[in-house]
Amino acid sequence: KDGFEMTFGVNHLGQFLLTNLLLDEIKQVKGRVVTVSSGMHLSGVIDFSNLQSEKNYSHMSAYANSKLANVLFSNELARRLKDSGVSSFSLHPGIIATSLHRQQQKDYPLLMWLFYENLLGNVGKSPFHGAQTTITAAISPEFNHKTGLYLAECNVATTNPLADDEQIAKQLWEVSEKLVGLV
Repeated sequence: KDGFEMTFGVNHLGQFLLTNLLLDEIKQVKGRVVTVSSGMHLSGVIDFSNLQSEKNYSHMSAYANSKLANVLFSNELARRLKDSGVSSFSLHPGIIATSLHRQQQKDYPLLMWLFYENLLGNVGKSPFHGAQTTITAAISPEFNHKTGLYLAECNVATTNPLADDEQIAKQLWEVSEKLVGLV
């Protein structure tokens, strides 16, 4: 509807825009910005000539790329707000046993049936347990006065090396500002 590839629009641009619209209020309370990414960001890439999968489309690639964009956004936000009292974290909540992937079931019915009926039920976390890393990032005193971290299983974790590329993060920020109409 907005002219964006849906995965990129929902996973990255939506969080980017909402955070920027609330930024003055977040600064006033010296809050924490918690961006839910995914371990799938490890296989993501940022190709500015194909940012919204215009040239070729794969649902899994679009998802991984959007989740890398989340980590880049969170890291760039941390740099831009350094010394402001605002913290920015990104995280992988884990594999959670929910029905969020309903659309994939339509696209890949056998694969998704196997995933949901066999794998997810055995390894997926309950929503309660899946929320713990997000809650930790939002309120744990352990992360007071820290920023720019990526968490998994309630601990600091390793990211895709591209997530630390300040030039890519800055360029993604600038492109995102234009796409959502902030500039």
